[in-house]
Amino acid sequence: MTATAEPATFDDLLPRLIDDYALPRGELTAAHSLADKANRLAPAFAALSENIWTALPATDFSGVSDHNELARTVSVSADILSAKQKDVRFFAESICFEAIELRVRGQHHPTAKADAIRSARGPLCNAVARVNRPLEPVLTADLMAQPLNEITPVVNHWFRQSCHTIAAQLLLSMHVLVELDVVGLIEWPGDTTCKLNFFRHVVTQDQLRCRRTEAVQRRTDEDGDLWMRFEAWEQVQGRNRYSIERHEHHVMNAEARRLDETRYPIPADKQAFLDQVPPWIRQHMRLLEGDLILERVIERDVREEQWETTPVLRSSYELEPAILLGHYVITGWGQREIDRENFRRKRIETHASQQPEKDDHKQRALAGRAYDSLKPWAMAVGSAAVAMMLFSRLQPAIMVPIAVLLTIAGIGLAGRSVASYSHWKHGVVDWLFAIAASLTVAGGLIAAQSLLYGIMFGRLPMIGMAAVLGVLAWIASAIAGSRN
Repeated sequence: MTATAEPATFDDLLPRLIDDYALPRGELTAAHSLADKANRLAPAFAALSENIWTALPATDFSGVSDHNELARTVSVSADILSAKQKDVRFFAESICFEAIELRVRGQHHPTAKADAIRSARGPLCNAVARVNRPLEPVLTADLMAQPLNEITPVVNHWFRQSCHTIAAQLLLSMHVLVELDVVGLIEWPGDTTCKLNFFRHVVTQDQLRCRRTEAVQRRTDEDGDLWMRFEAWEQVQGRNRYSIERHEHHVMNAEARRLDETRYPIPADKQAFLDQVPPWIRQHMRLLEGDLILERVIERDVREEQWETTPVLRSSYELEPAILLGHYVITGWGQREIDRENFRRKRIETHASQQPEKDDHKQRALAGRAYDSLKPWAMAVGSAAVAMMLFSRLQPAIMVPIAVLLTIAGIGLAGRSVASYSHWKHGVVDWLFAIAASLTVAGGLIAAQSLLYGIMFGRLPMIGMAAVLGVLAWIASAIAGSRN
């Protein structure tokens, strides 16, 4: 595809597009060939089509080596075209969304508002959906059964025509929206003077009446007491009036600027609309700025419809019990007061039941802190006992008794530590775990002391005792691990 020598932009094309592309509604059928009609469009069509064409990673498939490579490369480019088509549909539908303006008089009803907007938007979106038909797939079993030299011309032609079709669908969507009084037109009598129009599809929602009804229900419980329930229901009836406002502006000193070169701030809602336009379409859009010299607003009523909300229970209360004196009623209360009293009593019960849990949580927290403080001391004393026995050859008469005393102290600290650990983790002291863990520490320390003593002083029976104590410590460790 070759672009024109002086490519036109979308705003240059728009005033001439409707005259050149004025298709009767009867031609918008499923058999309508968009690609054939697109060849009659103004230069902006070529610019849009060229934009789509250049976005494809591959457009000439004559050099592919086999059918599998052809299928892979065609799939990548076809996915891009499919995304472009989705962009066109999204852009056209977002214009329909932007054109709707809801004006509510009186109380707001979210469901009624949503239904009114949906009713106004539906016909517009359906019209542009009929224009944006999906592309027919190019790769079929019949085509892939042919030799490569027969497939590639078909595929190359399909991609060229698909670019034409998507560009035409974009412009034809604009044409359909012009016919539906959603998109306006601009005329340029001079270089810096123009006349343009745009539309607002206004939905005015009025609340006609609010109907309130009251009901009384009577029932007797098992004790024979009479209960009376009063209910107040509300139902709103309203009207939606659909109209179209045509705004005509005459502008002098007019200039169509790029969207990033505007002089005046763009309102937040209009900027939000522009931000969601796909970039490859947005680059063809311009923002008109100039001096307004004449404005006309013409409103045309389209239709009306009635609506009503479902009945809503606004208030209810029950009477009984009451304090009586004969046939005199001194005072009474209703279901709300009963519910409030039940809630108060339940909260008191819950608070009372949670108090032991809070106390237990506090005790467990204290046990955890005790474990954290005792564990380092137990490890330090045990390590000192082993070190003292290791160097006991220097002063046997002093260092051996000190090592034994440190061993006893380490075993005691370890016992307190594992008891605190059990209380912290399980809420209660598991004495079997505490005893097994304490025996593990005691057996390990005494075995280490016996082994070192036997080696240092040549006492073989002490080495044998160390082996027995090591086995017992291992058994106790397994029991403690199973209880943890």
